[in-house]
Amino acid sequence: MTGEAYHDKYLVPYTLFVHEFNDVDVGGTETRLFVPYTGNEHNRRKFVHLLLRVVAAHEEAATGRLPDYFEPCVGSGQIFMNHRPAMFARITLGDINPFLLSIYLSVQRRGTGFIDEYVEKAEFRDQNPETNFAHKLDWLGAIRPFDKRVERMLSDQTDCELMAIHYLWMMNRSQLMPKLRTAGGVVGAKLYTPRVSADVRLREKRALSALRTRLTTGTVTTPPTILRADLAATMARAESCPSCVVVVDAPFPKFSYVEGYTAINCYGTEDGEDLQTRLLSAAKKLFDLGRPVIICNYATPSLILAYQEAGAYPIFSFKSPKDSTIYMLAVFYKGQGTEILRKVQAEWF
Repeated sequence: MTGEAYHDKYLVPYTLFVHEFNDVDVGGTETRLFVPYTGNEHNRRKFVHLLLRVVAAHEEAATGRLPDYFEPCVGSGQIFMNHRPAMFARITLGDINPFLLSIYLSVQRRGTGFIDEYVEKAEFRDQNPETNFAHKLDWLGAIRPFDKRVERMLSDQTDCELMAIHYLWMMNRSQLMPKLRTAGGVVGAKLYTPRVSADVRLREKRALSALRTRLTTGTVTTPPTILRADLAATMARAESCPSCVVVVDAPFPKFSYVEGYTAINCYGTEDGEDLQTRLLSAAKKLFDLGRPVIICNYATPSLILAYQEAGAYPIFSFKSPKDSTIYMLAVFYKGQGTEILRKVQAEWF
């Protein structure tokens, strides 16, 4: 289903289209990606952070305490990097990509020491990018990302930092957006020589420094907790929180309104119906407990209907910053949807 039929049957009855969403960016160096990654660009836009701020403030007013923040699919951190840390008491970030998490852990553990080492090694590798790119791709290919060995590598600082340096350098010089393979390493990586430059290294250092600030400073109390866990497992931790906000930039499924178009993502290999079902089930549990959940996903007809039937309200839709793809931001917040919509409309529309 495409065009007017899709617009009239699904977008208009069930969502509120945010026309201006594509026209405004969050400013500042923290919006930079520390590693190119599928998705997330739309989450640098102001509307996402307005919605998050409104929900967090409402939760604090309702519970009388600063909420905890959970982001179970943190990816390149474009929600986490651009929100206001003072809004939350504690922050929990999760993902299942061990290569990506090795960067978070290395920056959090050793800060500027790790960043300086990375920049030095990146400059050396950029002198012979073809050979080094092939080597790092082979090195990562020997690691099964969902194997128990990876847990040991992440816990060992030396192995963790080596993994982080290899992955970060390769991703930032890749033409495509690689994704994980269960058999080992990543697929889709291809050297893009224009990214082998001093300008790229400078951007990397600035972005990693911004990440270090967020990971080491955190909120006024504690730095963020970083978990390698399935999204449903991270979301389950929020069930016992007296006050929280859960934000999920979901692994996107296949488009069901554009024939033949397949999503590319870096969550893993389960980007289809099973993962979407587990995500919705976890959101529904939190919804029934009165815990607010915001989900960003493709605005496919099946997902719009599933979210609406599960209690999501309001659901905002918006166009991709790059093309005509339609995304949605669905709010699961039992009994509070009308008030959230009123506050968002007052500030945005």
